[in-house]
Amino acid sequence: MTELTVANSLAHRCIVYWRKMGCTESTLQRILGEHYDKIEEPNFRFPAMIVSDAFTQMAEALNDPLLGIKTGLYQIHSSVGELGNLVNTAKDIRQMLKVCVRFLDLLTQVCDYSYVENQYGAEFKMTGREGVPLSPYHVDACISSFIRFITLACPSPSYIMYLQKNPSAFEQQQYKSLLNSDIYFNHGFDGFYVPNAVLDTPISVLPEKYFWEEVKNVQSIYDKTPGTRGIRALVLSKIRHANLYDQVSLEKISDQLMLNPRTLQNKLKEENTSFRALLEESRLEVVAKMVKEGSDMSSIAKQAGYNDTAAFQRAFKRWKDMSFHDFYQMQNETETSDSVAV
Repeated sequence: MTELTVANSLAHRCIVYWRKMGCTESTLQRILGEHYDKIEEPNFRFPAMIVSDAFTQMAEALNDPLLGIKTGLYQIHSSVGELGNLVNTAKDIRQMLKVCVRFLDLLTQVCDYSYVENQYGAEFKMTGREGVPLSPYHVDACISSFIRFITLACPSPSYIMYLQKNPSAFEQQQYKSLLNSDIYFNHGFDGFYVPNAVLDTPISVLPEKYFWEEVKNVQSIYDKTPGTRGIRALVLSKIRHANLYDQVSLEKISDQLMLNPRTLQNKLKEENTSFRALLEESRLEVVAKMVKEGSDMSSIAKQAGYNDTAAFQRAFKRWKDMSFHDFYQMQNETETSDSVAV
């Protein structure tokens, strides 16, 4: 049997399942195009957009609107190689979810994933990158894979699933039946919420040192995988999302990435940047966006992480080497001239 790498095992598992569902080789060849001949190559990595688009085409070919959910539920932990080994050594569901998000972060080419905890539980979100269309069936598969991981450890978990799509009432009932969950459709984002009672569910009885040994082993494999995301882009993505929850700190971002803060700093240094520089870059993005929207200074300062406008203005001066007032005026003048030009 062909040995699959971490990078392509999930895509291959999708294809195995689609064959079980009745997909013919001619249909696979039509959908995968030039990539069809590389299905059995252990080191070939399917481009993410090909996989995402394949979900849509396959759902249409098999006339199955729930193909994404069914495919995701098929991705049980024994099917995903090294990632499965890592999941099996996690001490609880909380650690397992962080593992899954961490390595999807590295491999993804079309999505951003976020996992943020509060005093009540954890929220997971899956969002397509700007300008990149994402198949709703691909979203279904990803989220239901996480749900499958959770239900393997906790047979009757309490969680809530959110989907942006708004299918027919009949299909909504099928979703709920397959996932045994409360699902909110036509929502503002795709993801799910898990309470602390579920997050604390034990998985492994092994000493935690075995888990961290697996983290090290899998990380070394991913480091050698072509096309994985650089740490700079990954950290910036995490900061952008964490801004919404006022949870930005080196320690919290390091925890999400399952890295020691010092290790994260060193990795960023290798890419000629720092956590502070990325934090300031993210805050500048927020400021520029809110200025264009006409927000007042107090609101902008708060969104950038400052409760005191004077402290915000000092920080802004350090970031841009110009006053916030001058920047605000310059941005508005640019907007005005653009409007006149149109």
